[in-house]
Amino acid sequence: MRVRVAPEERLRVVRRRRRVLPHADQPARDRIVAAFTERGVANPVVLSGDIHRNMAADIKADFDDPGSETVATEFIGTSISSGLDGADMDELGPEFLANQHLRFYNSLRGYVRFQVIPDHLVSDFRVVPFVRQQGAPISTRASFLTENGRPGLEQIADNPPVGRRFAVDIPPPEQPVSPYE
Repeated sequence: MRVRVAPEERLRVVRRRRRVLPHADQPARDRIVAAFTERGVANPVVLSGDIHRNMAADIKADFDDPGSETVATEFIGTSISSGLDGADMDELGPEFLANQHLRFYNSLRGYVRFQVIPDHLVSDFRVVPFVRQQGAPISTRASFLTENGRPGLEQIADNPPVGRRFAVDIPPPEQPVSPYE
């Protein structure tokens, strides 16, 4: 996924000491997108994660041209329980959502559930409002449909957020909580 946080500057947001580092993997991404298109892959789906956020995005043939063809779909899953309790939005959300190809962003903890059927894929972003104590209810924050042979996302559910609305509302933990207690 390409992230643009300023009109003249392409950046990849990397959470290292809360800095934003210049985007370094443009050539690799370009090779992958070229492989999809050159081989005529009908609608590739990219699954990734480990950035403590949920995201869903259209992968464009040319990220500099918002009107360019959507060649694949990307789902990024958060962690189920690491770190603090999540929130529906955090300080990076508005920067990510400024990118037209990004269709969903959320920083609650949870996972992405997929239902794969020959003619379509349904993805459900399942989230919990807290992880620092036991008993958190799970809910579906958003769902997307990707049809076979038609890359891209169609949002089919956008449910109200659960738990905290913004990350600055989250107090630090008083003491670690073990899920095994």
